[in-house]
Amino acid sequence: MSNYFEVKAKVKRTDERTGKEKRVSEQYLVDALSFTEAESKTTTYLNEGAGDFSIVSIKKSNAEELLKGEEEKYYLAKIEFKEVDEKGKVKTSKTNILLTADSPDQALSKVKDHTSDWMTDNELIALQETSILDFVA
Repeated sequence: MSNYFEVKAKVKRTDERTGKEKRVSEQYLVDALSFTEAESKTTTYLNEGAGDFSIVSIKKSNAEELLKGEEEKYYLAKIEFKEVDEKGKVKTSKTNILLTADSPDQALSKVKDHTSDWMTDNELIALQETSILDFVA
Protein backbone atom coordinates (compact mmCIF):
# COMPACT_ATOMS: atom_id res chain seq x y z
CA MET A 1 0.00 0.00 0.00
CA SER A 2 1.30 3.39 -0.93
CA ASN A 3 1.38 6.36 1.37
CA TYR A 4 1.20 10.04 0.63
CA PHE A 5 4.02 12.27 1.84
CA GLU A 6 4.27 16.06 1.84
CA VAL A 7 7.76 17.13 0.85
CA LYS A 8 8.96 20.71 1.29
CA ALA A 9 11.91 21.92 -0.73
CA LYS A 10 13.82 25.18 -0.96
CA VAL A 11 14.24 25.93 -4.65
CA LYS A 12 16.14 28.69 -6.41
CA ARG A 13 13.70 30.46 -8.74
CA THR A 14 13.88 33.64 -10.81
CA ASP A 15 11.43 36.34 -9.69
CA GLU A 16 9.34 37.24 -12.74
CA ARG A 17 8.96 40.88 -11.67
CA THR A 18 12.54 41.69 -10.71
CA GLY A 19 14.48 39.07 -12.65
CA LYS A 20 16.50 38.26 -9.53
CA GLU A 21 17.05 34.76 -8.26
CA LYS A 22 15.71 33.90 -4.82
CA ARG A 23 15.08 30.77 -2.79
CA VAL A 24 11.44 29.88 -2.30
CA SER A 25 9.68 27.09 -0.42
CA GLU A 26 7.66 24.67 -2.49
CA GLN A 27 5.53 21.77 -1.31
CA TYR A 28 4.82 18.56 -3.21
CA LEU A 29 2.59 15.56 -2.58
CA VAL A 30 4.49 12.34 -3.22
CA ASP A 31 3.11 8.81 -3.55
CA ALA A 32 5.74 6.55 -1.96
CA LEU A 33 6.21 3.56 0.31
CA SER A 34 8.71 5.25 2.63
CA PHE A 35 10.33 8.55 3.55
CA THR A 36 13.43 7.49 1.61
CA GLU A 37 11.42 6.79 -1.53
CA ALA A 38 9.56 10.11 -1.16
CA GLU A 39 12.88 11.96 -0.97
CA SER A 40 14.27 10.05 -3.95
CA LYS A 41 11.20 10.71 -6.11
CA THR A 42 11.18 14.42 -5.22
CA THR A 43 14.90 14.71 -5.95
CA THR A 44 14.41 13.08 -9.37
CA TYR A 45 11.43 15.36 -10.07
CA LEU A 46 13.29 18.54 -9.09
CA ASN A 47 16.45 17.51 -10.95
CA GLU A 48 14.43 17.72 -14.17
CA GLY A 49 14.34 21.50 -14.11
CA ALA A 50 14.45 23.16 -10.73
CA GLY A 51 18.17 23.84 -10.70
CA ASP A 52 19.57 24.38 -7.21
CA PHE A 53 17.32 22.92 -4.47
CA SER A 54 17.36 21.23 -1.09
CA ILE A 55 14.80 19.02 0.62
CA VAL A 56 13.77 20.75 3.85
CA SER A 57 11.21 18.38 5.35
CA ILE A 58 9.19 15.25 4.70
CA LYS A 59 6.09 14.25 6.61
CA LYS A 60 3.30 11.77 6.14
CA SER A 61 0.26 13.44 4.67
CA ASN A 62 -3.04 13.08 6.49
CA ALA A 63 -4.76 12.67 3.10
CA GLU A 64 -6.14 9.19 2.71
CA GLU A 65 -7.33 9.61 -0.85
CA LEU A 66 -6.39 11.72 -3.86
CA LEU A 67 -8.82 12.92 -6.52
CA LYS A 68 -6.49 14.37 -9.13
CA GLY A 69 -7.73 16.10 -12.24
CA GLU A 70 -6.23 18.61 -14.65
CA GLU A 71 -6.74 21.54 -12.26
CA GLU A 72 -3.70 23.14 -10.62
CA LYS A 73 -4.90 24.02 -7.09
CA TYR A 74 -5.00 21.38 -4.36
CA TYR A 75 -7.72 21.35 -1.69
CA LEU A 76 -8.02 19.26 1.45
CA ALA A 77 -11.52 18.11 2.36
CA LYS A 78 -12.19 16.81 5.86
CA ILE A 79 -15.23 14.56 5.95
CA GLU A 80 -16.99 13.10 8.95
CA PHE A 81 -19.13 10.02 8.50
CA LYS A 82 -21.27 7.95 10.80
CA GLU A 83 -21.65 4.20 10.75
CA VAL A 84 -23.84 1.95 12.84
CA ASP A 85 -22.04 -1.15 14.11
CA GLU A 86 -23.59 -4.60 14.55
CA LYS A 87 -24.67 -3.66 18.10
CA GLY A 88 -26.56 -0.59 16.87
CA LYS A 89 -24.00 1.85 18.23
CA VAL A 90 -23.22 4.89 16.09
CA LYS A 91 -19.51 5.38 15.41
CA THR A 92 -18.14 8.61 14.01
CA SER A 93 -15.04 8.58 11.83
CA LYS A 94 -13.19 11.18 9.81
CA THR A 95 -11.32 10.98 6.53
CA ASN A 96 -9.26 13.46 4.56
CA ILE A 97 -9.43 13.70 0.79
CA LEU A 98 -7.00 15.76 -1.26
CA LEU A 99 -8.35 16.94 -4.59
CA THR A 100 -7.59 19.31 -7.41
CA ALA A 101 -9.96 22.08 -8.43
CA ASP A 102 -9.87 25.56 -9.94
CA SER A 103 -11.98 27.14 -7.17
CA PRO A 104 -13.49 26.36 -3.77
CA ASP A 105 -16.91 25.97 -5.41
CA GLN A 106 -15.57 23.40 -7.86
CA ALA A 107 -13.80 21.58 -4.99
CA LEU A 108 -17.05 21.47 -3.03
CA SER A 109 -18.89 20.08 -6.05
CA LYS A 110 -16.24 17.39 -6.57
CA VAL A 111 -16.44 16.34 -2.91
CA LYS A 112 -20.24 16.11 -3.07
CA ASP A 113 -20.08 14.04 -6.27
CA HIS A 114 -17.45 11.73 -4.79
CA THR A 115 -19.26 11.11 -1.50
CA SER A 116 -22.80 10.90 -2.91
CA ASP A 117 -22.61 7.12 -3.38
CA TRP A 118 -21.12 6.38 0.04
CA MET A 119 -23.32 4.04 2.04
CA THR A 120 -22.93 6.15 5.20
CA ASP A 121 -24.16 9.54 6.29
CA ASN A 122 -21.35 12.00 5.77
CA GLU A 123 -20.73 15.67 6.25
CA LEU A 124 -18.02 17.95 4.92
CA ILE A 125 -16.57 19.64 8.00
CA ALA A 126 -13.70 21.57 6.38
CA LEU A 127 -12.43 22.48 2.93
CA GLN A 128 -9.24 24.47 2.48
CA GLU A 129 -6.75 25.24 -0.24
CA THR A 130 -3.28 23.80 0.39
CA SER A 131 0.16 25.00 -0.63
CA ILE A 132 0.90 21.82 -2.61
CA LEU A 133 2.21 22.68 -6.07
CA ASP A 134 2.27 19.26 -7.74
CA PHE A 135 1.84 15.52 -7.33
CA VAL A 136 4.86 13.28 -7.77
CA ALA A 137 3.92 9.69 -8.51
